[in-house]
Amino acid sequence: MKINLFLFILFFPHLLMSQSLRDSKQKLVTLSEESINNNEANLFTFSLDFKHETPFHCASVAWTENHEGEKPYSHFLFSFSKDSAKWTPYESLFSDEHAIDIRDQFATNLLFFEKEYQFVKVQVVDENGKVRQNVSEIKINFFSPGMETVSNSLQETVSEKSSCACPQPKFKSRVDWRCPQGPTSPSITTVSHLVVHHSAGTNVSNDWGAIVLAIWNLHVYTNGWADVGYNWLISPDGTLFEGRGGGDNVMGAHFCGKNSGTMGVCLIGTYTNATPADTMMAKLSEIFAWKACQRSIDPNTQTFHASTGFNLFGISGHRDGCATECPGQKVYDQITLIRKTSQNKVLACSATATKQWPDGLEWINIRPNPISDIESYLDVYLSKTVPFLFQIINMDGQILMEEKPLIQTGINAISLKNMANLPKGNYAIKLQFGQKVVTKTVVVQ
Repeated sequence: MKINLFLFILFFPHLLMSQSLRDSKQKLVTLSEESINNNEANLFTFSLDFKHETPFHCASVAWTENHEGEKPYSHFLFSFSKDSAKWTPYESLFSDEHAIDIRDQFATNLLFFEKEYQFVKVQVVDENGKVRQNVSEIKINFFSPGMETVSNSLQETVSEKSSCACPQPKFKSRVDWRCPQGPTSPSITTVSHLVVHHSAGTNVSNDWGAIVLAIWNLHVYTNGWADVGYNWLISPDGTLFEGRGGGDNVMGAHFCGKNSGTMGVCLIGTYTNATPADTMMAKLSEIFAWKACQRSIDPNTQTFHASTGFNLFGISGHRDGCATECPGQKVYDQITLIRKTSQNKVLACSATATKQWPDGLEWINIRPNPISDIESYLDVYLSKTVPFLFQIINMDGQILMEEKPLIQTGINAISLKNMANLPKGNYAIKLQFGQKVVTKTVVVQ
């Protein structure tokens, strides 16, 4: 039974709609359990009425159902029309494996459709294509990003003092991709692992900033998160976009609900079968090299990640933290190359850039690393006596130890024996020489 939206509202007042959000660029529809049960076909028709210029429309769904197991029984079929007479074949929209710690029980990813379509049919079915009656609430989010004029310039930021010579890549800021969200109060984390994702969405667009805005809208309005989940996003043309607001070292929502200690970078598109563009992979290695150099992360070494309880490579894929196809097989096939390329960029920065280490500091080394129950040391080699502040910091940014050691020229061996009593995990050793800072990551296991 096909029920027009307006008739449905007339006879079933529990169908709630919130429109005119963001200047009529969004339509949120809530279907209550009563309205769903009274619609035997579970088939709903909507008129969008978007009148602004836009590169595309998109839809996503959040819902609750009675089920057993981690995955839902239900998914959604979408059909589109320009005139409500001729309709496209149905397209399926399934639950999104990225949607963890969300507001509702389940949520889908984005389904993109052409801007000319103003009428939409949505049906709830099971894995066999049969109508489902066990869904208790459905929230459908229709979004159309618009085509507002923005600057084409790229932003450059110095986010943290570092002894590393690798610069932070230029990027499109949140203002550039028209994020409507104001200042945020995010959690800060000490990054020890870098994680690559794919968005599992469209691989083609003439407006990648609008795609980033759509992902933000999905994460905020459908998933119910505080902001976009990724720290950075990269489009196939190699453009880097600023993700979650709040600056460097902000904790995102991207890694299996275990986000502490991570920086997440999303490759926009689906890379299960499609090969990622070279321009995009080059930018990925560039952003990873910058952060790996800044935080003294070795992309090719496994260290303990406290939130997951796993030993993870310095550069890992989303699937290394939990059961997911992300970042797509074609990206994961290149994970070893991503680590190698990123590490080579770090080495190249150190070899070609002007030396940024404090004058008098020649090298530092932790032995052994990881630390267990045996005696361990931080070796600091000085060509001249340069006083410094020595700190041990946990992944929450808490200073656990601080001292100004007595120093001399040559090798200064600073005992780390007390670290063997700390909980297992990653810690930062920070040496501050006036305004210049050198950090190294140490693992307790």
